[in-house]
Amino acid sequence: STGYKGVREPRTGRFEAQRKVGGRAVSLGTFDSAVEAAVAYARAVGEAPGQAEVAAAAAARAAEAQAVEAAKAVRVEQRRRAAIEDQRRLFEEVETHAHAHAHTHTHTHAHTHTR
Repeated sequence: STGYKGVREPRTGRFEAQRKVGGRAVSLGTFDSAVEAAVAYARAVGEAPGQAEVAAAAAARAAEAQAVEAAKAVRVEQRRRAAIEDQRRLFEEVETHAHAHAHTHTHTHAHTHTR
């Protein structure tokens, strides 16, 4: 047994794909490998994906990969904006602190002059 449904290995050394039609075995051809014969059998009985299914699966994988890349780009942009916001907040705190310190210093300095 070849391990593949619809595939037999006659004494010729090649692999024959065959299916049953009305209880009789009908040859689908001979092939160099059991895998090739199994693919021919699967196509003949409609178990193998045809070109349309293969193309649809490839398109679905491509769309999924594109969606993953788009999601990564969104996360990168969100992190970039968050970093800019953090810098802006920090700058504001530094400015507020510096302004308050300068105001206190000026006020103290003004008192020194009035005496």
